[in-house]
Amino acid sequence: MTKYILPFLLILSMFAAHLRAQDPPAPIPKLVVCHELLQAVTRAPNGPPYFSAVRAWLVSFQALTATEQRAYVNMLPWKELIELTQNYPSYVKSSFYQLVKDRFLYWGPDANTRKELFRWALESKNSNDTTLDVLLGLNVRLVSLKVASTIRTPEARQARFGNEEIWQSPDGAGMSDSMTDYASIHKLFSRLRIVPGQRVIDMGSGFGRVGLYLGIMYPGVRFTGFEIVSERVEEANRVKKLLELGDEIEFKTQDLSAQDFTLPLADFYYAFCPVNEQTGLKLWNELGKLSASFRDLKLIYKLALDKGQLERKSIEPFEVVDEFSDIGFTVLKRK
Repeated sequence: MTKYILPFLLILSMFAAHLRAQDPPAPIPKLVVCHELLQAVTRAPNGPPYFSAVRAWLVSFQALTATEQRAYVNMLPWKELIELTQNYPSYVKSSFYQLVKDRFLYWGPDANTRKELFRWALESKNSNDTTLDVLLGLNVRLVSLKVASTIRTPEARQARFGNEEIWQSPDGAGMSDSMTDYASIHKLFSRLRIVPGQRVIDMGSGFGRVGLYLGIMYPGVRFTGFEIVSERVEEANRVKKLLELGDEIEFKTQDLSAQDFTLPLADFYYAFCPVNEQTGLKLWNELGKLSASFRDLKLIYKLALDKGQLERKSIEPFEVVDEFSDIGFTVLKRK
């Protein structure tokens, strides 16, 4: 009998050890405390109780190691966190919101969750442009500072970009003001009723907001963004990879003023403050030639071609077919 009992006990102990190995690890107490304090922030009324709750949470979060902070990220209810960061008092803006933006969302979830959160935040109007950039993974500020470091003097700027407009000051500021806001992009393409298979060309694509938006919201639409600042193109392509978007979305470094460059054929040409007047005239002439053989192409512009010789009186051979005054876009088509 003993010869059967011992093997049985051995098997039983091995099985028990296997079960113990399958048990989920107990939460790290510090993370639990930190999360409970964040919940307290969401429940706190405005005023001193709110400020006190935020300070308690910040102290708890900053006490975590980098590894613990990453573990904490995986415990977070993302939508709740995004909602929480939208209407924060200015008193805690610099500390609380920066931590949420820099440490939480840039570590962030996987591609599908990022895209789901982006759609939700955009449709629910529960976001601002900075948060939507963060959800995608775009680090506009860091890249702008990197570009700024290469154009500290007028000579350095001239050497890199000639007389082209890049909407970038030497201190790293300015780019966000010249980027189309996501709400306008969303309204624009909803009204244009773009469909899979159509192609959009962005003449001065910046950090790629339009292309990334189309890749998420309109799968199957083809997009090519041309941008003179290589660092922005690199960032757009990095985020494209992060979001696992396909080859139909592409970002290319290109000086649109180059004499050996011509625009490829597309259904829509998008322009928002992309170039100087001389380059704008070059592109305008190219679009006129393209539209002679492909009369259905449309030019979507905001400010960029509406100055100097490109004012409304000089839009030949095009005519206005749509004006979206609430978002500032005009749509042109060959007469």
